[in-house]
Amino acid sequence: MTILDIILLICFVPAIVTGITRGFVSQAVQIVAIILGAWAAFHFSSVICDWLSQYLTMDETVLKIVAFVLVVIVIILILNLLGNLLSRLLRALSLGWFNGILGVAFGILKVGLILGLLIMVFEGLNASIELVDDKLLADSRVYTTLRELTEKVFPYLKSFAAGISE
Repeated sequence: MTILDIILLICFVPAIVTGITRGFVSQAVQIVAIILGAWAAFHFSSVICDWLSQYLTMDETVLKIVAFVLVVIVIILILNLLGNLLSRLLRALSLGWFNGILGVAFGILKVGLILGLLIMVFEGLNASIELVDDKLLADSRVYTTLRELTEKVFPYLKSFAAGISE
């Protein structure tokens, strides 16, 4: 186990606490929001990037990343509002305990997806500017597992991450 594995595993601790406190509905909605946000960002970030380039003078690589993140954040915020309404409904129906138990599993999955997305963006940057040695990344079991999970859930993002370094 490498230091990178330990750092990545520590990121899951808040997911367990948040899963219990926020519950299944909130976590499930957030997972859907991440997946839908990444899909929308992949398909529409170029439009946002073109729009942003009219107002901001930045490197094109930075604008691509900003546009991608902006689309993801907007989708996540909208769906989180809907999830909060549904969670309140479950509490009103006295199903809060069930909501909390399932929330842990979905909280861990959510953090895994978020870390995976960050890994995809990081790999695009690391390909153009070597920030971390490839051997360290290859030796990390958690990093490799998260990268593989993300490639399966978001297969289209591999081309986006490769486009960052171009």
